[in-house]
Amino acid sequence: MHSSADFEIACRRLLWGKMANAGQTCSAPDYVIVLEKDKEQVVNALLQACHAFYGENAKRSNSFGRLRAGVHWKRVHDLLKTTNGKIVYGGDVDDEDKEIFGPILPIITLPNFDVALKYIRDHDEPLAMYVFHNDKRFANHVRENTLSGLFIENDTLIPCSSLVTPLGGVGASGYGSYKGEYSFKTFTHLRSSYKSSTLLDSILGMKARYPPYTDRQFGKAKALFVPTIPYARPGERTRWNPRQWAFVDAISKIWNVHIN
Repeated sequence: MHSSADFEIACRRLLWGKMANAGQTCSAPDYVIVLEKDKEQVVNALLQACHAFYGENAKRSNSFGRLRAGVHWKRVHDLLKTTNGKIVYGGDVDDEDKEIFGPILPIITLPNFDVALKYIRDHDEPLAMYVFHNDKRFANHVRENTLSGLFIENDTLIPCSSLVTPLGGVGASGYGSYKGEYSFKTFTHLRSSYKSSTLLDSILGMKARYPPYTDRQFGKAKALFVPTIPYARPGERTRWNPRQWAFVDAISKIWNVHIN
């Protein structure tokens, strides 16, 4: 959570995303990273949101989710018992009903966001990364220096329900994606097919691929290959000029390239 974020709105959305279904969703936030100087403001904003959601006693709220399965209750309870952190809200456990007083949201304070990015990269790639900010350069920097299945700015969970964008992980959070047409593509193999024309051996210097090789042949062959990726990174101009694109387009047509 960047210092430029609206802490009141950000914490309300963050807490909702964590508490939904008692934290038992695949894209629930695992933790929140804040700068040391922002810690008190973030904690106070989270407490304010919690009181607004569930009143003075969350255990009496009909809107507060419970963990009913014993094995999951014990797993989360053990996390509370073994933590070295300070519990700033909740922590009460009802042993009789096997209910834990709320999902756990660790608040990690770090001195700067370079350390925060390293912390994220040192751990498994998450299914979703939520970045709260009012600084586009900061968001772009985080996006370009981390890996996650989804990258969501200033909200939680809601974008995961979209039917027009893919939902899926990367690395430890899984491979492939689904939702709509992306479900079909995940379970479909795209097979490339090539039909080479005999004209290629008589034009465009394609004979240069055959030995014996001379310096002249090597120069011709080298001209057929592009040494760099043609697509530009954000903010850069494309690395190919119109002639190079026209060449590739012509080769594709002669070679009769298609995907099915």
